[in-house]
Amino acid sequence: MRFLYTLALSLLTPILLIRSARKYSGEHWGVRQRLGFGCPSLKRPIWLHAASVGEARAIAPLAQQLSAWYSVLITTTTPTGRDQVLALAPGATHAFLPYDLPWAMRAWLDRLNPRALILVETELWPNLIHQASRQGVPVVLANARMSQKSERGYARFSALTRPMLEQIQVLAQTESHRAAFERLGASQIQVIGNLKYDLPILDATRVQHAQAQLGAGIWWVAASTHAGEELACLQAFQQLAKDHPELRLLLVPRHPQRFDQVAALAQEFDAGAQRLSVTQQATSRVVVGDAMGQLNAWLTQAQLAFIGGTLIEHGGQSPIEAAAEGCVILAGPSRYNFPQVFEQLAQGALIDVSSTDLSKAIEKALGLEGSINRKVIDQNRGAQQAIFDAVVLAAEG
Repeated sequence: MRFLYTLALSLLTPILLIRSARKYSGEHWGVRQRLGFGCPSLKRPIWLHAASVGEARAIAPLAQQLSAWYSVLITTTTPTGRDQVLALAPGATHAFLPYDLPWAMRAWLDRLNPRALILVETELWPNLIHQASRQGVPVVLANARMSQKSERGYARFSALTRPMLEQIQVLAQTESHRAAFERLGASQIQVIGNLKYDLPILDATRVQHAQAQLGAGIWWVAASTHAGEELACLQAFQQLAKDHPELRLLLVPRHPQRFDQVAALAQEFDAGAQRLSVTQQATSRVVVGDAMGQLNAWLTQAQLAFIGGTLIEHGGQSPIEAAAEGCVILAGPSRYNFPQVFEQLAQGALIDVSSTDLSKAIEKALGLEGSINRKVIDQNRGAQQAIFDAVVLAAEG
């Protein structure tokens, strides 16, 4: 089965190369690394892989902690993930992960000879794990989660996924995730909590900059939105604007390629709508946050946060950052990516919404206090140290 997987991936590689050339525009070394060349020269590092922005942000504090004792390599698959690594984990070296081809992964493992390989959440690559296992490199899946949808997919290809999961140590976020991995064939499993609860303290300069950018008002942040959700938010804001003159809306799309589209949509509803990339201080009531890596800082100024990916069939983005800043959380019904987190926040200030009653939900949210959500987050911290201990044990074992 792994042979068929490798054959399919090999046939897709030319298409992947074209996409990579566009994604890494002007960064030809990024394309070379994805092909398995340009591996950094490090002395027996701990190798961590985080796919993109969210995973890179989650793993960065752990990487900094590890870098006090070891060389640390962090690989990502996107330039935006790379930017997060460079900003948040300056003690680590960054590279782009090669495509999961046997010869590419074998070449990197030969050159790096890592003490341990740490994959984040659901970053499971059959050839990488197989080659690491062959070379005696311990593999740990940290902050591991498995949604019901993903579990069905893995079960469908159990001939490929079961042998892979049998070779790794799984550090699961919750008991339900542990059970899912066990059903799929993993046997070395611990429940250690969610690493994303252990958020780093934001730099004071970034917070001050966000405060200067946004200014006064009751800020409702629509965080990490997807297509269709911005329209629902703008329609709800239009209904509320007259009766709530202090209310202001900050739209932060999940994907940067949609910044122009969302800005144009915002200006249809409010001709004065601004983009934070071109203004020093927002003066309009509708603003588009079109800069990567700034959402956490903007959330420090918010009273309300709608969580993107919950009004469409996407499973939702993480509400942890917004809850940690004491925002009242609003979320639609699609939450399968973070079901346990939303369940825990139901004990705090969480409001269920749909696209048709979003304005009513905002009205209700304006009367709530979001600081209770911060307490929920504080009660669930501690995964970082547990993962650190497990990684050190694997690296020294």
